[in-house]
Amino acid sequence: MEKQKTKQRVINFKYPLEVYVFWIISFVTGFELVGGVLVLFLREWGGLSQLQTQTLQSWFMFMIFLMEIPTGLIGDIKGRKFSVVCSYIFLIIGPVIYGLFPNFKLFLLSEAIFAIGAAFSSGAMEALMYDTVKEKGLLDEYNKINTVNRSVQSIGRLIAAPLGGLAVALLPVNIIFQLWAVNSVICLIILLIFIKEPEVISRRELVPDYKEVFKKSLATLRDNKKLQKLVAYMISVSVGGYFVLWLYQTLMLEAGVPDTQYGFYRILFMVGQMLIGFVLSDLLEKHKHRRLILIICGLLFGLVYILAGWISEIWTIVVFIVIGGYGKEHRGVFSKYLNAYIESDERSTTLSFISMFKRIILAVLNPFVGWAADRSLSLTLVAIGIFIIISSFVLMPNEIANPDS
Repeated sequence: MEKQKTKQRVINFKYPLEVYVFWIISFVTGFELVGGVLVLFLREWGGLSQLQTQTLQSWFMFMIFLMEIPTGLIGDIKGRKFSVVCSYIFLIIGPVIYGLFPNFKLFLLSEAIFAIGAAFSSGAMEALMYDTVKEKGLLDEYNKINTVNRSVQSIGRLIAAPLGGLAVALLPVNIIFQLWAVNSVICLIILLIFIKEPEVISRRELVPDYKEVFKKSLATLRDNKKLQKLVAYMISVSVGGYFVLWLYQTLMLEAGVPDTQYGFYRILFMVGQMLIGFVLSDLLEKHKHRRLILIICGLLFGLVYILAGWISEIWTIVVFIVIGGYGKEHRGVFSKYLNAYIESDERSTTLSFISMFKRIILAVLNPFVGWAADRSLSLTLVAIGIFIIISSFVLMPNEIANPDS
């Protein structure tokens, strides 16, 4: 009898099956072999210049912006699960076409397919999980469930990063890229079998009302000078973090780093991102001089850009990658301080506007940075570093709000 009770406790999971299914999907999504060799794929196999590489990213952002409303309308009518299923179908097609043969026009087509897939899943996957958790009566546990969901995706990336680098020695890089489609096939099958469409009264939140977002958010930003400065600083840091991701592999190409080691450098980037997030969050919580801490962080971030541009050595690339994690992790660190400046009933629209505005800036900057990097990668890195340093002093508000006050 006692053995039977023990056995029941062992197989008695804390959450319903659907929660674990979402975690598995998140892990598989993060398990992307191509992440560590993406620039290698585009530059070496694809034969692209940095200008063409960054132009593809601008095209991708533009297509997401263009497709978000129509895909949102489809999801609004058919449901969140339908929207996510459509997303996976496009994310299966995209990598297969991308890896057929090196051609810039083919790459543009593939990026457009990727963008449609991304637009279909924009907000829909998170909403699907939220409504499923709500239906199961676990809304109080949602934050914990969502935290685990993000964590397992990061674990998937960490495991896949070195494997992607090692796979280059065994497979052509375009085949590795095409294998990315397998992730979406697995996720699609799991989703279709185990997750049902939640019953919700309204799905209007899937459709962004850009006019309303623009009006409300512009009014909020116009009336709050401190928020203006903090948002401007956040965007400048975000721009720096974005270009770390696209330029560090180009630095490795120029330094002659073996292809098989690319994945390990990606691990450094992700570990640096997580460590900076933990340490900086702790510092900002415990100390009153938040403005000074953030200025120092911006100064260090800008200096590693200048260092990487000035001295082309492996150790400077490592420092650039690790400290560069600040630019990618800033949103999580800044989130509560940013929210402290925004009224609760305007928070969603204002944050959406900030994200939209950041994408527009990146879409505009991408070709210019690519063009500059083709002419002198060193000078481009130095210029971005100087921009970040100046932004840290000029754009930082005189004080950072205490969200707990």
